[in-house]
Amino acid sequence: MSEVAASSADSAAGSPTKKRKRGRVSFGSDVFAAQASLQATTDSSASLRRIPLSDLAHNPRNPRYGYDDPAIQELADSLREHGQLQPATVVARDVYLAHYPEDADQLGAAAWVVLIGNRRLAGARLAELTHLVASVEDRLGGADPMLAEATLVENIHRQDLPPLLEARELQGLVERHGSQRTAAKRVAKTQAWVSQRLSLLKLTPELQEKLRIGELSVKEARTVASAPPEEQAEKLESLRRGSSAGEGTSSAGAAMQDQPGNDSPSPAPATEQHDRDAVVDVSKMARRLRRQLDDDGLDALIDALVALRG
Repeated sequence: MSEVAASSADSAAGSPTKKRKRGRVSFGSDVFAAQASLQATTDSSASLRRIPLSDLAHNPRNPRYGYDDPAIQELADSLREHGQLQPATVVARDVYLAHYPEDADQLGAAAWVVLIGNRRLAGARLAELTHLVASVEDRLGGADPMLAEATLVENIHRQDLPPLLEARELQGLVERHGSQRTAAKRVAKTQAWVSQRLSLLKLTPELQEKLRIGELSVKEARTVASAPPEEQAEKLESLRRGSSAGEGTSSAGAAMQDQPGNDSPSPAPATEQHDRDAVVDVSKMARRLRRQLDDDGLDALIDALVALRG
């Protein structure tokens, strides 16, 4: 920040009741355009404030919880060494509470609420800094859907959310916008990715807990979630048995090939009849999938197959 900008920011610090210049933000269909507009306001020194950390509160609506991960430590180290390279975006307490009065207790005595830059605030506190430079944007405080989406987008693209929490947030976007395809566009992900995350919500409570504590991988969870709830535990056991057996067979096969004198011929190429049978099997599989998947699910499957084909 230039000396002029720093001076302006320092003089602007203080109570949120003072007059301030508001950024001009367009809340159209693209949440990224809104975020870009927010960041663009930081180009003007008049829109920046240097705010004591004690006056800042994390956004209670931020779906991320837990700031004690290594990424926050790295961010703190960067802030100590290089300083703050990008302003946060904040909203005045009174404007935020006008929309979310139930969050008052979570704000404490803070005068400002961080909308974009919650990880920067966590890193600054860990680095024991005293102030954070922020751009004031009051209009977000009265735009519930955009506030929620801006927060979700920031978290998804900066660091992975816990899978189930991410799935619940995405479900909210689907309900708000009416389709997985539109929700995927809002977070700049493929529809297949959104569909896969949403499938986690079909897991039984017991399996969701295993996923949460790391005893179940996301890949396993997606596969198991395709079964009815009463069959999921059995499907997981079968999946893991099959995986173990496959590894054993693969290892045994590799060992046999490495044996001296093992000159047995390679398997014969597939016959025409085998090819025809394979086509029939694929057709049967397609019909089964059509019965099990809705239109969004089919679109997601097509996206995934196209991606695999490359």
